Order: sequence, then C-alpha cells, then structure tokens
Amino acid sequence: MPETFSACQDCLCFCFELGTAFAISLTGQILKVSPTLAEELGYRQAELEDKSLKALLGPEGLTAARAFLSLSETPRTQFAVRLRARGGELIPALLFACRFKDHVKVWVKLGERATERQKRELLIREVHHRIKNNLQGIAGLLYNQALAHPQLKELLETPIRQINAIAQLYSLRSQGQDRVFLCQLCQIIAQAGLSLSQVALTLDIPYLQAIEVQDQEAVSIALVLNELLANAIKHGQGPITLSLRKQAEEAQVRIQNPSPKPPAFDLAQGVGLGTGLQLVKALLPQDGSATLTFAWEAGEMTAALSLRPPLGALCTPKWAIVSGIDFA
Repeated sequence: MPETFSACQDCLCFCFELGTAFAISLTGQILKVSPTLAEELGYRQAELEDKSLKALLGPEGLTAARAFLSLSETPRTQFAVRLRARGGELIPALLFACRFKDHVKVWVKLGERATERQKRELLIREVHHRIKNNLQGIAGLLYNQALAHPQLKELLETPIRQINAIAQLYSLRSQGQDRVFLCQLCQIIAQAGLSLSQVALTLDIPYLQAIEVQDQEAVSIALVLNELLANAIKHGQGPITLSLRKQAEEAQVRIQNPSPKPPAFDLAQGVGLGTGLQLVKALLPQDGSATLTFAWEAGEMTAALSLRPPLGALCTPKWAIVSGIDFA
C-alpha cells in the first residue's frame, strides 16, 4: 500500500511539472507554479511563487478559491476563472483543485486567449470611453462657469449641448457597438438638448427599420441635429416634436414647433444665417447624400433633414425603435 501511494504521488508530481498547474497553501499563498503555466502567462516561476492568489486570479476566481479553501470537508472541486497574465490580460481557464494534507494542487485548462482583433477592439472601446469621460468633464467645467457667471450662460449653452451630444455618441461606441443608428442619434440629441431646457419634447420614431449612419459622418449628423433642435428651442414657441420617417429610399428627421412667423433666412443662399445654421450648412455633406429644408405653414415651422445612401443606409432591424416618448 505505501508503495502504491508513493507511486501515485510521483505520478502527480510528474504531471504537475509537465502540465499547466500550481500549488497553494491552505491560506491561499502560491507555493509553486509549473514551468509550463508560468510560460503560458508570461512570467518566470519566481515572480509568482510566495505571492498571494491575487497575483494570479481575477476577482471572481479569488472568491471561488477562498470558498473552497474554507470548506475542509471538500476534497476536490472545479470552477471557471480568469487567470491574470503579464500585462493585465485576463485569460479564461478551468481549474481542477485537489486538496492534500497541507496544500492544494490546481491543474489548469487554459481557454483561448484574445485574438489580436479582439485586443484591438477592446483598446478602441477603452479609448472611446476615455474620450467620452473627457468630453463630459469639459462640459461640466463649462457648466460650472455658466453657473458662476450668469451673464455667460446663454453663450456657453451651445458648446455644452454640442459637447454632450458628441460625448453620448462616444458612449455608444465605448459599449462595443460598431454601428451607429439614426434613432440613437435622435435620442442622444433630445437628451442633450433638454439637459439645458424645460421645453416639452415628443420623440416620435414609430418605424422598425434600422437606419445606419456612416461612422465617419456620425459626429457631423449629431451636431447638425443638435443645432436644429437648439434653434427650435430658442426661437420656437410651445412643444417640439422630433420624428423619424422612412420615405422610399431615404430617411427623414423632422423637427417641428409652433412659430408665429416664417423664417427670415435662406439656407440655400446663405442669407440671414446665425452662427448655428452657418455651422449646419458647413457640416452637411456636399455629395447630395443629405439635404436640409425649412418650411413654415399655418404657424408651424418644420426643419426636415433627409439622408440617403451611402450616408443613411436602411438595414435589418436589431431592436424595436421607441415611439411616442414625451420629454416634458
């Protein structure tokens, strides 16, 4: 019997040395790491040995390991974790733990590591998240200046709205979304515009068609919509409706509000344009994929932005677009 037990122990040690494995004390200290596992994670053995489990396991795995160590009556277990490689990358793995008298041996089955494309996508998401945070920080600083200097409030409201709109667009991108949809831009602009105004706004987007906006033009379209809504809030009277419609091979965003008199400007000729509409005219693509018209009838002003391919492409819907949301 002793010889059989000794042979079993030798076999375990042999497998430990050749495989991906590590040993820990009953208090959670790393006693030994196999050369293979250390190499897979990008470490030298000495860099992990005598360290806490925090050096090797992510938060969820650490909790699971501590739970196993606290249950002395449980001889073996297995659980999924993420192992911490050099550089901070967390690699999925399945651990098989076996309790001995004074230590625990853990055999590791490593999952697939992130591909170069996945790493690049994660990096891009992180960059977008930081851009969003920085933009919101800038908007916050401007808002504090508006509070401290009431005489500048009206002047600062425009850049605050613009920055918040762009920040929300980067927020979408930081969530891993690689496509930008017109319905989302409408919602973003509504929220950004009303953060500085108490005007009642109805967001009316009843269709299920998903309308994708070219990624490189998304910021420009967001700013155009932002200026049109700001113009309606500033110069209109009463509630505003922002609607999205599909018409044949184009999508059209309409911003409608009561107005006592027709517009005193001509967008096509560039006559009588304020700073906001000058920005709108400059941002509109010159390839004919976007057109903007203004119409006044029976005391109501309508700004209609039409988008056609390739700028606005109709595509398969991925979710139901909201309808009839009132921002009052």
